[in-house]
Amino acid sequence: MAKTTMEQVYEELITRIDEIVKNDEKSRLEALAESLLQVNAEGSMSDLRKAFQFAYLYQVKEEPVQSNHQLTPDAIGYLVAHIIDLFTAGKETELMDVGSGTGHLAMTVKEMVDNVNLSGVEVDPALAEINANLCEFLKVPMYIHPQNVIEPSRIPSAEIAIGDLPVGYYPLPAVDYKTAFSKGQSYAHLLMLEAGMNLVKDDGLGVFIVPSICLKKITRR
Repeated sequence: MAKTTMEQVYEELITRIDEIVKNDEKSRLEALAESLLQVNAEGSMSDLRKAFQFAYLYQVKEEPVQSNHQLTPDAIGYLVAHIIDLFTAGKETELMDVGSGTGHLAMTVKEMVDNVNLSGVEVDPALAEINANLCEFLKVPMYIHPQNVIEPSRIPSAEIAIGDLPVGYYPLPAVDYKTAFSKGQSYAHLLMLEAGMNLVKDDGLGVFIVPSICLKKITRR
């Protein structure tokens, strides 16, 4: 049986990643970032995105990463895309991914809702590099701000903000945030949610993903 385009691209990615890891002694995620610029990226956006998705999942199985570096599942990405599609109704819209990571969530939304123009904020340089190279791989423009969205910045506003927010405590004091706790460290995911909504224009929309356990902790706090 002939291989699908997705399978062919996936296998090319894995082969190239293995070569980079062996010859250059780089981490598997660093090798994945490089491989995105070195394989034959021909096919539909859906095929290429899924090839990347499965290649990423393979890498984190071989070389585990922290939980906040996991990809957003397609089921959740499609739900976010559906909500955005309902609110944009085909109108060209600026979308900001807060804590964009590899860019996979934003690309999942773009696959389903073509009328969004993508931007992202990502402080982790390794993930930001994958994000930038994924844009090249999928031939989808996305402006990436390599910075901490919680810190003061000049990030432009957007009609929609999204984010699969990393769960945990923010190690630094959070100034002028309503979601900051009066004592002790604040929740990073709440600060990022507030920072994201601060970037949303009037009458805009925010769609954020956090585990349900976080909501229980908030009500008890």
